[in-house]
Amino acid sequence: MMAEPGLSRGRRPRRRAGGAGPTLSGLAGLVAAGLVLAGCAAGNQAGALQAPAPVSGVVTARPPCASGQACSFLVALVPGALVVANGKDGTHEVRADGHGRYRIFLLEGVWTLQAARNPNSPMGRPVRVDLTAGRAVTVNLSAGS
Repeated sequence: MMAEPGLSRGRRPRRRAGGAGPTLSGLAGLVAAGLVLAGCAAGNQAGALQAPAPVSGVVTARPPCASGQACSFLVALVPGALVVANGKDGTHEVRADGHGRYRIFLLEGVWTLQAARNPNSPMGRPVRVDLTAGRAVTVNLSAGS
């Protein structure tokens, strides 16, 4: 019976130099990956990790309407709109994309969201939302005039 290359009868396989055994750099990589994954969760005031709640939606606004025209039903998407969230751990801001869509990750609790066409525009009507950790919520906002 012929032995496979690198094996001899009754002995353990030989390792080549620089083999696939655990190395310090390999373990450091695993630890770093674990820290990155843990960084996806946010800490609350008690120091406990908590899964953030993804909040997403669309920012719209009413286009200008000439007096006497029936255009109250019209809405337009607001690309680049500023979305502001105020809650238990402060104020967070995010910009909508080119289609007026936004996404922000917040800790659980009560938050107030508002949108504006740009930082110098008035804010739209505030929307209050009660978030649960890890549960996605859709909140569509109206930018101020």
